[in-house]
Amino acid sequence: MADRQSARVPGHGLQAEGKAFAPGNLAEEQAPWIRVRGHIGRGVCACGAVSDVEWTDAARKRWHRAHKDEERREVIPVEGSEDA
Repeated sequence: MADRQSARVPGHGLQAEGKAFAPGNLAEEQAPWIRVRGHIGRGVCACGAVSDVEWTDAARKRWHRAHKDEERREVIPVEGSEDA
């Protein structure tokens, strides 16, 4: 069994392996986030969460790991915390 840190979180997947995204044109009914060339942009999770503007794919992947960790804490309280 995978450990808690590497386990997938249902409904949370980093789009395009951390590639940069920017807001799309909602007036034309396009996807709300479109991939952009280059490295500067936002990370987008399948749940709809969006990172701040990051400069690298690695930074967006770090954001997504932290985002999933936060979601896990909401579902599985950490021993010794107020919620446990």
